[in-house]
Amino acid sequence: MKHYNHAFLSLLLGGIFAMLMSGCEKELPVYSDPNNRLIFDYSNPADTLKRYSFVYEKATTTTDTLWYKVHTMGFVTPYDRPFQLEQVTYGVSDNAVPGKHYVAFDDPELLKKYYYIPANSAGTTIPIVLKRDASLKSQGFMLVFTIKTTDEFSAGYTNKSFMSIYIADFLAKPSGWKTLSTYYFGEYGVAKHQFLIDTTGDKWDDDFLANELSIEDAAVCDKYYIAYLESVLREALDKLNAEREAQGLGKLKEADGTEVSIPLISL
Repeated sequence: MKHYNHAFLSLLLGGIFAMLMSGCEKELPVYSDPNNRLIFDYSNPADTLKRYSFVYEKATTTTDTLWYKVHTMGFVTPYDRPFQLEQVTYGVSDNAVPGKHYVAFDDPELLKKYYYIPANSAGTTIPIVLKRDASLKSQGFMLVFTIKTTDEFSAGYTNKSFMSIYIADFLAKPSGWKTLSTYYFGEYGVAKHQFLIDTTGDKWDDDFLANELSIEDAAVCDKYYIAYLESVLREALDKLNAEREAQGLGKLKEADGTEVSIPLISL
């Protein structure tokens, strides 16, 4: 009898709870926005700007490709949906020139093979093809692009609708060379950058600083490895300077006469 009362009480309380919950529920509106939008898919705001230099590539390299993820906002369709990109220009002298610094966004091959959202999909990965023009040896050019409004798509959230690429063919300070990079390896310089590349075989670009060294993230950065790397670099620099002195070249310096050095950091 006692067991029966417990079961009955449980059923009664369950029914009351269900009625309360059903009374609180509101009927949600059905999504019906007919507009389809497109955004670039990334998680870190720093990823909206990429610095690319052909200087790291072989002399025979004439083009290279950067890949970007795009994601739809709206309904998925059972058919392929083409989209287009367009360049956003600023100023008059440092904008990348289509056909010269990059393959134009209206190039038939790109449009046909890559610039579309596949059927039953909410996203894809697209290429931006950069071209190695002689002008990049002396000046960097900025390519800013967004989603072009067409019958199929328009740009989505403003903060995820624009991407930028700084294109060059010379060494330049990586955007990731900030406070901790300066603390561990000193002020940036082109001569120092080339020395770091020659000594380690790594590019010392944004990808290397962020993914290999995690240098600007104090919580992740391996300080003991950094200390070891510093000692290797100082030893290599001392050896290089000794060789240069023997040849009458003097110590390694930047173009402005600043001597290249690697700080001695105590952990």
